[in-house]
Amino acid sequence: MSPEMSQFPDLLDVSSLMSQTSTLRHERRDALARQLATLYEVSAPYFGEREVSEFDVLFGELFDSTLPETRAYMSEQLAPIPNAPHGITLRLAGEDIEIARPVLLHSVVLTDDDLILICEDKGSGHMIAIAQRDKLTTNVSDVLVFRGDDVVRVHLAQNQRAAISPRGFSRLAGQARNDKSMEQILVSRPDLPGVAVHILVKFGSDISREALAPASAKPLIGIALPRGRELDEIDFNAAKARVDQLSQQGIYGEPLLMRFIAEEKLAESLVSFARIVGINLGEVKAWYQSDRPDTLLVAAKAYGLESRTVFGLLSLGWWRHALDPIARQNAIQRYHALTKVQAVKMLGLWRKTRHAATHPNERLN
Repeated sequence: MSPEMSQFPDLLDVSSLMSQTSTLRHERRDALARQLATLYEVSAPYFGEREVSEFDVLFGELFDSTLPETRAYMSEQLAPIPNAPHGITLRLAGEDIEIARPVLLHSVVLTDDDLILICEDKGSGHMIAIAQRDKLTTNVSDVLVFRGDDVVRVHLAQNQRAAISPRGFSRLAGQARNDKSMEQILVSRPDLPGVAVHILVKFGSDISREALAPASAKPLIGIALPRGRELDEIDFNAAKARVDQLSQQGIYGEPLLMRFIAEEKLAESLVSFARIVGINLGEVKAWYQSDRPDTLLVAAKAYGLESRTVFGLLSLGWWRHALDPIARQNAIQRYHALTKVQAVKMLGLWRKTRHAATHPNERLN
């Protein structure tokens, strides 16, 4: 028996306590929960899986009888413990933010799935706490970026220990266009990917230009910068696998494309669009690196895609930032004015031109 555990001789028989909790008065159950939290903090290094599981059950049986102040105390005591019981930790994480904050900030027991579920079920207070954790994967940070508000995103950007995907950085850079505090935070990050650098230099203020543009490149500010790096950093093989998986489940065509657009999944959206219009994915990726979406509009009209689908495509990736609302609306107006017959002819001509360029020794009929 450790010296610490000897301070609690009446609490060492966990199995006995588990059978007695139902008979304890409410105030005694609340006091016992505090004592158990203190006991667990000092004794956790000596506990194996069996003891951890037993305490998890015991905390769970006492939980509903505890006062908010006691739950906050339990959260503070259990948050820094690497082998804290998972069940009670997750329950504490789902409480009001004043109770949940310690475990959201510090508990390594919470998994990515736990954190994502909390982001989806709770408000910005919980997401702000999660955004400040010592370790965050891109799975969690992507949820914070796309479900959180501007304040959540600022806290995430400030956390230089958080891993952020190129897609996430692109969204943060988009916010920086109208948020100088975000802009200042991003330019100080050493892990800023090419796509975010391009967005900040092209659309940001002098803060970004001074911090991110090499001296030799400053005269080029204002000229369209290459967008290829954004797509180079995306795993299109994984995107194809997901499209295949959902297609096998009977979800395909425009409904599947709209699903990916709603999820802001650029890679999956491009793969789906390429399959719908029968164009090589490499060509579609090239369209997404141009300043004007005209070729995409023609292909979409030739295959009868709805204007809301086209609007969604123009709101993803580079075009989210390169097209301002007026330019995006003008593109939709051109889409409405274009007839399907015109689009089919134009796409056919484009195919012949591309074929001639890639097969110069062949004669076209």
